[in-house]
Amino acid sequence: MVTNGVFAARGCPYGWVPYAESCYLGLDGSMEGHWSTAVMQCDRNNASIMAPSSDWENKFIFTSFQHNVNQLDGVWINCNDAEVEGEWNCNEDGKPTEYRKWEPNQPDDEKHLGDQDYGFMITRVYLKKNPDVLGYWGDVQATHEMFIVCERPRQARCG
Repeated sequence: MVTNGVFAARGCPYGWVPYAESCYLGLDGSMEGHWSTAVMQCDRNNASIMAPSSDWENKFIFTSFQHNVNQLDGVWINCNDAEVEGEWNCNEDGKPTEYRKWEPNQPDDEKHLGDQDYGFMITRVYLKKNPDVLGYWGDVQATHEMFIVCERPRQARCG
């Protein structure tokens, strides 16, 4: 058990879930929110919005956190094209990642009036009612409500 900033044997703070070189924290229902809320809440936890960098990590995040999303469409991903339309920047632990798992026909910002500049992982069958899209990514406006999962690097073990 860990308290007051001390890390567990697996290199993650108490309550965080370890996987590969990262630690993940799914924020409870009171922390669902817009993109700016996700950025702020992850910053408060010395972390960033999660961003998978492989199929294995994408599947881990999907299976670990899909039960938390309730009526939300998905989980925020640290990917956006807010600066230059069509140039998606995805960062894991502050480092760019080339991995993408877009649902077919996504991103589809050009089909919508509002800017859909922010990525999310689809964790609930919604409008299309197609379970094959679960775990894939879509794009959405920053003001959409999504579940928040923060990611931070594991700490090196001592001793």
